[in-house]
Amino acid sequence: MYKVFLAIILIVSQSAFAETEWVEFYHVPKTANPYDQAVYYAKLSSIQPVKLGAATYFLVETKHDIEIRKKSFYEQSAVLCSGEEIAPALSILKMGDYLPDGTLTISLDNGALKSISDFSLTKLDKNKPGPFSSLVNFVCGRVQ
Repeated sequence: MYKVFLAIILIVSQSAFAETEWVEFYHVPKTANPYDQAVYYAKLSSIQPVKLGAATYFLVETKHDIEIRKKSFYEQSAVLCSGEEIAPALSILKMGDYLPDGTLTISLDNGALKSISDFSLTKLDKNKPGPFSSLVNFVCGRVQ
């Protein structure tokens, strides 16, 4: 009995202190159009460095929930924090939807970046409110 109780305490303790998988990094203010109101999350375990020539960018998976639509949207993005003239930069590589049963369907797959010039949003203003600059701030703040 003592061993079972100890094992239960250990499992509860580990899960209570485990890092949350999805972390909010931006939300659209409630004053916006209800169809634009969304909460944006980044998946912590998905932040991975990728070498591209002399530069390193970071892959990150995000989702945003639009309450009125009762739907979650998925994106995989590449974030370039520094080291290149175009930084900070961002490019969306994949987009999709989470179905009600939790499965993910990918509707757009741009593939991997082949050069620095493949970044679609460059020289982002980190101080401008919005999901793209907030994602760059979130990722770069964690990796630098």
